[in-house]
Amino acid sequence: MTATEQLSASREKIRLALAPVGASAGAPHQPRHEPSAAGASAPLLLGLAGSVLWQASTTLLAPLAQRHPYRLVAAAAALGAGLVVVRPWRWSGAALWWAATRPQLLAAAMAHLAPPR
Repeated sequence: MTATEQLSASREKIRLALAPVGASAGAPHQPRHEPSAAGASAPLLLGLAGSVLWQASTTLLAPLAQRHPYRLVAAAAALGAGLVVVRPWRWSGAALWWAATRPQLLAAAMAHLAPPR
């Protein structure tokens, strides 16, 4: 088998492996029009509510992105900058809990590490 034949056979195997389920072997491969990998995984990670929100945001933002892409990017950057300034992840109280329990946890760990007298 020549190198060209091997390459052709390899490409055919890959094409068949990537073909949608139920597609016949002789039919030409029709590419599936699916969202990107990130877009496809978002509804799966967020559940039904996330799927509905994802679809609604995609429906609302797609026309805006086509008409005013730079405005959409600027709005996303402003939202991100606002999150950095406001720091909502610090509102949870986890930092306060960690600061309050750290000395007790360290004392307990040191007691277990100390050699018996």
